Amino acid sequence: MVLRSALFLIPLAVASGGVGQHVWELDLNAGVKEAVPASHFVEAMAFSEDDNWIAVLLSHGARLLSGDSYLLIIDVQHPEQNIRLADVPGSCWSGLTWNSEDDAVLACGRVIQIRDRTSCAVAGKSKTFWLDGRHVVSEDGKIFDRACTETGNFPLAGGWRIGAAAALTGWVLLERLVWSTAAKDVTFWNNTEITLVDRSSGQPVSGWEKGVGGISFDGATFAVGAQAVCYLQATPYFDIDRERVSISRHCRRVNGGREIGIPMILKGDLSKITQSATSSPRALVEKWGYGHMFLDDLFPPVLKKQMIIDLLSGRIILSWKPREQTPSALHHYTLSSTGRYLAESGDGRLELDRLPP
Repeated sequence: MVLRSALFLIPLAVASGGVGQHVWELDLNAGVKEAVPASHFVEAMAFSEDDNWIAVLLSHGARLLSGDSYLLIIDVQHPEQNIRLADVPGSCWSGLTWNSEDDAVLACGRVIQIRDRTSCAVAGKSKTFWLDGRHVVSEDGKIFDRACTETGNFPLAGGWRIGAAAALTGWVLLERLVWSTAAKDVTFWNNTEITLVDRSSGQPVSGWEKGVGGISFDGATFAVGAQAVCYLQATPYFDIDRERVSISRHCRRVNGGREIGIPMILKGDLSKITQSATSSPRALVEKWGYGHMFLDDLFPPVLKKQMIIDLLSGRIILSWKPREQTPSALHHYTLSSTGRYLAESGDGRLELDRLPP
């Protein structure tokens, strides 16, 4: 892979279609020059830990069948300068993260070095995470250095796999699929059990020795600057001889495992934490709902509102109605690591908004 430089045409004085204080707007289609002009679809975005850079993974409309993607590295303060363009073989539509040193990006299972403009592919097709600033770990525990050379294995046993890793704090979230039986019934149902271990020792963190079961399909995520873990928990129960499932959201502190209070709007299963800032209690949240209370069983829920929420205080920093999603205009949002910025992509553009303090 060759990393090249490119320049965008930056219309800084355009009126904002975003949700915060408008900072700038980029035309992605004008920034990527190709022999066959076409729209570009953003697959994922991620801020660096210091909020100075935005990584954008996007696909060319004419290249969707081939599965290739582009990686853009954009300077937040000077977006018209130092914009680097890389080709990324394969399309993953997920998994774009910076390392803690802000000099490498993990995208589609590839480690891309920002300084020396090289990249390599991590062996295997499993999910991968930054274990620390210089190592990547796959969900099955294989550890690789930044040259993608396998250097060891993270201790896993009993069906556990790695579900997430917080490189800045050294926590590793483990998960495994378990089978349970509901009371008064012989019907089996499956759920996910999670626990939290220390990166250095591989041993459970205090308060997480027994793990937590019944985790719903939405999975678990680090939150509050990786000082807590939030998850949806499903509990089966019987109502008039009919098996039902009660779903509720919980957040527990990493140290000690004590449950913390969360805003009421996040309690049920119709809300979703789509992203948490890595060094702030702020989170990007989606609120879903039904169109008609008497037809809930006939139609799926729809996205009603998107918000930035402080998970500790419960304060709604910002809220807005979701944009209409069409095949030619898919809108994505990503929250910066410190919770100061919100980036939005869609209609071939990338916008940056500064959030209220």
